[in-house]
Amino acid sequence: MFYMDMHAIYSNGLFCIRDIRNGYPVFIDFDANMMDPAFALAVRCPVAGGLSTRELLHIMNDIRGPKVVGLDVHGYFPDLDVCRKDGVGLTQMALAKVIKEVILKVYTISTQTEEEGMARVQVLQRQGTISENPYPDH
Repeated sequence: MFYMDMHAIYSNGLFCIRDIRNGYPVFIDFDANMMDPAFALAVRCPVAGGLSTRELLHIMNDIRGPKVVGLDVHGYFPDLDVCRKDGVGLTQMALAKVIKEVILKVYTISTQTEEEGMARVQVLQRQGTISENPYPDH
């Protein structure tokens, strides 16, 4: 099992993630507490100095080659979220964006190009396998 905490990411940079190139299955365990409260306030233990949404998307985009077999997102508390007028939470939007990018990345890895991966995601959306609405509760 390969485990990486925030200290490893900041000490070694993104190279420690880029170097996951073996054929082993990868399970991404995503704890919303790792995000900076400026971007994700609706978490159990908000701690200043966490990752921004952009940094997290950059990390997810740099994953090359592993076979992603699952994604677990935890630590989000909707009751604590700051919502827009339409009821969509700001933390919810950030997490939905990250989840969408991970799904797109998984399909991109399994295809030759990003365009083929996006086309595959759109086919699955039309089939109803993946929701077109990134905010299914609204």
